[in-house]
Amino acid sequence: MRKEEKKRLDKIYKSSKLKPPYTNQSLAHRFWVFQNERVPLIVMLAIGLSISVTLSKSSGNINWYATIIATLMIVLYFLQIRLADEPKDYEHDNQYYPNRPVQRGVITLKELSQLKTTSITCFFVLAALTGSIEVFLLACLQQLYSYLTRHEFFMRNWLRKHFLIYQFSHYIQLLILDWLILSVLRIQPLSQKLLFFVFIIIMIGMVEASRTIGGTDGKAAKDRYSYILGINLALGSFVFLTIASAAYTAYLINHLVGNTKWFILIIGLTLVAWSVIKYKAKPTIKNAEIMNGTSLVMYLLAALTLYLK
Repeated sequence: MRKEEKKRLDKIYKSSKLKPPYTNQSLAHRFWVFQNERVPLIVMLAIGLSISVTLSKSSGNINWYATIIATLMIVLYFLQIRLADEPKDYEHDNQYYPNRPVQRGVITLKELSQLKTTSITCFFVLAALTGSIEVFLLACLQQLYSYLTRHEFFMRNWLRKHFLIYQFSHYIQLLILDWLILSVLRIQPLSQKLLFFVFIIIMIGMVEASRTIGGTDGKAAKDRYSYILGINLALGSFVFLTIASAAYTAYLINHLVGNTKWFILIIGLTLVAWSVIKYKAKPTIKNAEIMNGTSLVMYLLAALTLYLK
C-alpha cells in the first residue's frame, strides 16, 4: 500500500465516529439501519435465491444444499462489496451524501471493516463446504480480485479520473462471481453453463445501468452514468439492456424447451417503460430510484419466466 493511501485511510478511520442518537445503540441495531439503507439484505437474499433456484432447476432437479450455499455466497459478496466501498468513498460521500449512515454516525468505518473480515471468512467457509477444489480456487481468485478493487489497483487517483474504466474494472469481479456461482450449482454441460453465464451478465448489466442513473434535483456528485454520458445515452443504455434481458430470456427458454411465458416478460417491460417515461419527464432522484426498482422487478420476472419454463 502506498504511503499516501495509508495516510488517507488512517485519517478517515480516525474521523469516522458514532454520533447521537446512535452512541448507545447495539452494533446489531446500527448495522440493521446501515444495511437497510445501503445494501438491503432482504432484497439481496431475494435476488440471490431467485437466480440460484432458477439455475438449479433449469439444470435438472433442484439441489437445495448447493442452492443455499450459492445464495449465501451471493449475499455475502454483495455485502462485502458495500462494506469495502465505504472507506473508498468516504470523502466523496462526506461532500455529496452527508445523510448516508457512516456520514451521520450510525456505524464507524472500523466496525464495517470488522464485519467485512467476517463476511470474507464466511465466504471461504461456504466455498469449502461445497467440497469442490474448483469452487475453492475460484473463491480465492474472487477474493484476490476483490482485494485489488478495495485498493483500487494501487492507482486510485488515476482511476478516479477515468470513470468508465473505474466502473469496468470493478465489474470484472461480478463476472468471476457469476462463474463461481454456476460452479457451485454444478451447471453442466459447458455449453449450458455458458448460456446461463451470459444470462446473468445481461441481468447484472441491466440493474447496474439503472442503479447508476441519478437525478438532477440534487447536488451533482458526478458519479453517475447520467452525468458522464448524459441522460439520453444513459437511459438508452438501460432500455437496450432491459430489452436484451427479455429477448435473451425468451431465447434461452426456447432453446431449452421451446415454450416462453411471454406475458410475464411483457409485464416487466411495461413497468420499466413506465418508469423510464416518468423519469424522462421529470429526472428526479426519486424517479431514478423508482426506475432502479423496476429493473429489479424485471430481473425477478425474468428469473420467474425461466423457472416456469
